[in-house]
Amino acid sequence: MAQLPEVEEVEAHGGPTFRVRGRMFATYMINHHGDGRVALNLVAPHGAQAAFVKMSPRFYFVPQYVGPRGWLGVELDKGLGWETVCEHVREAYAMVAPAKLVQAVKKEFDVRPPSRKFRSEEIDPFQGKVAKAVVKRLDAMSGRLPETTRSAAFGCPIWKAGAKTFLCAHYYTGRLKLSFWVGAARQKELVKDRRFEISRYTGHNG
Repeated sequence: MAQLPEVEEVEAHGGPTFRVRGRMFATYMINHHGDGRVALNLVAPHGAQAAFVKMSPRFYFVPQYVGPRGWLGVELDKGLGWETVCEHVREAYAMVAPAKLVQAVKKEFDVRPPSRKFRSEEIDPFQGKVAKAVVKRLDAMSGRLPETTRSAAFGCPIWKAGAKTFLCAHYYTGRLKLSFWVGAARQKELVKDRRFEISRYTGHNG
């Protein structure tokens, strides 16, 4: 991306996004909401998404949220050639960048392919030894509670009592953390202790 004029990298939506003069044309996602993918989501010409997904579903997909707007999902660890990936990035950039910047883009990118494959825990941190041990212990603890089951939401294990979630394990901040439902009043008291904090996304629910 650095070889494209005036590109900025901005953290948003759980991963890096790439923009030119404020207009986003690409996002990089790893295991977004538990989908198991290492991918780029790119602005694409009208009709390109449907054509590529139909032609090569191994490499292309309809991404969440931006898919209805025609963006194209490109899997990066399934063997698609990096020259092809570069062409998709260049095309996405050209769709949002001013004409003068597009004219300054080099015809060939100097891109070095990754030197190794991702480990499973790098894609899904819950495949790591520590996370597996924590989830196993939480399963054992919750298994002693009546009508408790484990499920998943947005790629994270959650535990429910009946239909209501009371516990979630997640890596929202890059570290393994647990979020418990305690209610608004109890939450207010607990956060006075620096060991506790209000959870992202679910904190407003107590």
